[in-house]
Amino acid sequence: MEPEQGFSLDLSKFIAEFDRLRGDMKANAKEGLFYAAAEMLHDSNTVEPKTPKLSGDLRGSWHAEGVSQGEDDFTVECGFNIEYAAAVHEMLQGNEQWGMVVQWSEPGSGPKYLESKLAMFGKKYLKIALSFIQDTAGAGAG
Repeated sequence: MEPEQGFSLDLSKFIAEFDRLRGDMKANAKEGLFYAAAEMLHDSNTVEPKTPKLSGDLRGSWHAEGVSQGEDDFTVECGFNIEYAAAVHEMLQGNEQWGMVVQWSEPGSGPKYLESKLAMFGKKYLKIALSFIQDTAGAGAG
């Protein structure tokens, strides 16, 4: 009878650690998305075109809300939720929309004050969210 050849590996500890890290990564990815949303709020208030601030009500209506799309899918919905936010966001100087005419009286404010930040800084926001995942993976290594 010939002796058995080869070897076997017990991967149970690796799999258990991987499953733990995967759970931590999901939680940290959610946190990273909120930090990215907060950075977008900061940018919308400080980088032209800026969010208008006549009374402060619009800026004060900022919200960020986590939305679960299933066990492995999570998004953050963020923006301004005062009733006129969308109208002001879309208006061009002097154009009438939704029964309103906007006059961009605050220097540096203007339309698309939020949407423009995704085009300008989208990669930065992604890096913020990814950094939370990378931190988790690095913490588990070793």
